[in-house]
Amino acid sequence: MKKMIGLFIMFFTASVVTNAQTETKVAEARIERQLNRLKKGMQDGTINPAECSRLQAQLNAQKTRLAEMKADGKITAEERAEINRMQDIVSERMFSQKTDAKDSNKKRKDPTRQ
Repeated sequence: MKKMIGLFIMFFTASVVTNAQTETKVAEARIERQLNRLKKGMQDGTINPAECSRLQAQLNAQKTRLAEMKADGKITAEERAEINRMQDIVSERMFSQKTDAKDSNKKRKDPTRQ
């Protein structure tokens, strides 16, 4: 009987941890896609080194927070929403950094100046 209870506890613990890992695969994949976007932005010059380091620090903070959330074996709906918000913010910042004018050729000319 004790073996059955021990096996049940081990199975339950393993399933909870597996569930948390499955729930975070989407978030982890999104972080990897954002890192790839960041690398491409650096390569094509649309993101400068200072912007890159700030964005990368934010992505690292996401990874750390995600690991903290996974530690207890369950990701709650609130935690999923927090992860999603964090990723949305970084994505918006990345888009903003990639599309801002960095050199004089990309800046629009002021129509009031001659």
